[in-house]
Amino acid sequence: MKLTLVCLVCTILGLTISKDPCQGPLQWSCDFLQPRGYRDLEFGTMYIDNENGKMRVNVNYLVNGKLSTEVDFFIFNRENALYVYSKATTSCQKSSLSGLSHYFPSKLPNNSTFYGTYRAGENFNVDIWGYIEHNKSSNSSLQFVLSSDDCTYVSITGETENVVFNAQFYNTKKVVDPVVFTLPQPCQD
Repeated sequence: MKLTLVCLVCTILGLTISKDPCQGPLQWSCDFLQPRGYRDLEFGTMYIDNENGKMRVNVNYLVNGKLSTEVDFFIFNRENALYVYSKATTSCQKSSLSGLSHYFPSKLPNNSTFYGTYRAGENFNVDIWGYIEHNKSSNSSLQFVLSSDDCTYVSITGETENVVFNAQFYNTKKVVDPVVFTLPQPCQD
């Protein structure tokens, strides 16, 4: 309670609490929820391997209360490649990355702003961080909520490349089987 009050006063007065950005696990996976309006929802599983520059996101889309489609996104940063695989049509599209490589870094950028630590439940504290990036092609404004003890993602909210999102993460695991990054056959052709 005292820390929350101190952070609130610091925010009102324009003061910042100094803390270096934390280093999270290099490999992790989690389930996620991302609301899209009143009756629409994205949910699925993410697999992150920052050590090898890979990310896979299995997304299910719930539109107007009904499951509409399931898509796998394979992001390979070192190859500058994004593969989008539709399970319904068993088709795959490949394109180059544009800004996606920075969504889930294991270490927040050094110019991130620490807003404070808050109690999110019994014996569970979270750190709130903000990050703003301006460059010629796009602007990003992100807010990260990370567990205080090991720097794993709890939620992320923001806007990047004109996409607004608010995702919550749960069932986080710190080990990722490399098999999950194997491309489906249509993506290998």
